[in-house]
Amino acid sequence: MGKNIIFIIFIVSLAILLIGVTIAVYLLLKEKKLSETYNCYVFAIFWTPSSCRTKYTKNYECFQTIKELGIEKYFTLHGLWPSVIEGIIPPACNEGYNLEVVPNFDSEKEFKDKMDHYWPGLYQNNTYLWKHEYNKHGLCYMKRHYINFIDDYKKYFEKSVNIFENGYRNLMEEILPDMRGLYDVSKEKFRNMISKSTLNLTNYHTYGLQCHKETGILTEIWFFLDLNYNPTTQNIHQEDCPDVFKINFTDASKLTIWEKYDYYVFAVQYSPNVCVTKGEKCYAILNKTEDYRFGIHGLWPSYKSGIIPKECNIGEDIQIKVADNIDYYQNYVLKHWYSLYNTDDNFLTHEYNTHGYCYIKNISANASDFEIYINKTLELYQEFDFSNILKELIESKEKGEISIRKEEILKELEKTYKKDTFALRCNKINNKMYLSEIHFKIGLDFKLITDAKVLDTCKEELIWLNIIKKE
Repeated sequence: MGKNIIFIIFIVSLAILLIGVTIAVYLLLKEKKLSETYNCYVFAIFWTPSSCRTKYTKNYECFQTIKELGIEKYFTLHGLWPSVIEGIIPPACNEGYNLEVVPNFDSEKEFKDKMDHYWPGLYQNNTYLWKHEYNKHGLCYMKRHYINFIDDYKKYFEKSVNIFENGYRNLMEEILPDMRGLYDVSKEKFRNMISKSTLNLTNYHTYGLQCHKETGILTEIWFFLDLNYNPTTQNIHQEDCPDVFKINFTDASKLTIWEKYDYYVFAVQYSPNVCVTKGEKCYAILNKTEDYRFGIHGLWPSYKSGIIPKECNIGEDIQIKVADNIDYYQNYVLKHWYSLYNTDDNFLTHEYNTHGYCYIKNISANASDFEIYINKTLELYQEFDFSNILKELIESKEKGEISIRKEEILKELEKTYKKDTFALRCNKINNKMYLSEIHFKIGLDFKLITDAKVLDTCKEELIWLNIIKKE
């Protein structure tokens, strides 16, 4: 009981201290103009469909506007806000100046067009939003950089637009290119996709996801930048989305991937070459497998343009656990579809949620029926005899690492598989080009096809194979 009281007193004291620091910083900013004290920026962008859904009272009119502007699948600008590392929202920049600058770009057609598309005022009108953002935030930027902050307001907007064009506007199109409607999204997955985007933000404390409180829908992302406009962090991480939040897409702007994909990539991995980098544990696993040369990587719904979707299930992962059906997995699945450096649970869960979920949704099966996808993958693996790829060539060689002319590998493959129905994939390790995988092109009727773009990454004449001979 005594320990609980001490803990409560500690928490209350800490809260009082934080409130005191916040008030002190706020008063300092009021006493000294923010233009003299700010040391970072909050760069805020709206997710446009959410702007219409959660804030704008005339939803239909708003959706019509973003459709006509062609911005229904893009972020738009909210503002560039001079701020402080402590993480509080500073007072208005024009406090005490009694100014009301009204930005007008009518005489500059090219820049006005950008502003209309990048920074639209969907709740009131464009001029209303631009005036608000400039007088509340832009004046601080101008006071620090320029003398004439009454007439040269365009400089603030130009800086904001230049930042915006550097990967922020196209972020959703880049990470979730084919969605429509309303979806539950895992915060962990969303952050992971941002880390792999053009923005390359691996530290999620450099931005904050903002959600509508009543609906849990993503409305904005706030990016924290230093005075050189590079990612930084604030002492208080400003973020209010739950671990699973919602993203809404307009019906017209995107298609769900499972309605759009037009062929499959069947990826088989040359397992001994995987072990070149993964070491002894990898070899021990490989020694127990039935298909120790070419095992399954996955069956991936894809686009003939060459794009492979980054994530089919953007919500919480549906977990696959080998222990739930041990005989099925050990006697059937794991003979051919095994993990060489992770757990089988994690590997199969990843393959299903990243790729198989699309297949299941396309055939209108229940999302939890992942074994339908697993069975189809194994069925194709056996139908096309993928376990025996290059078997004769490999068995004719001595054990150990050898180099083979790429031309010889292609010639051997074309004895069984028609030219242009596959592509070689290689990894360069210690200046050697190792064959890592072969990607086969399979149509929606599950027959090998040639009319799809799959990148060949084996760019050198000599290809290396790690030959393993089982006793």
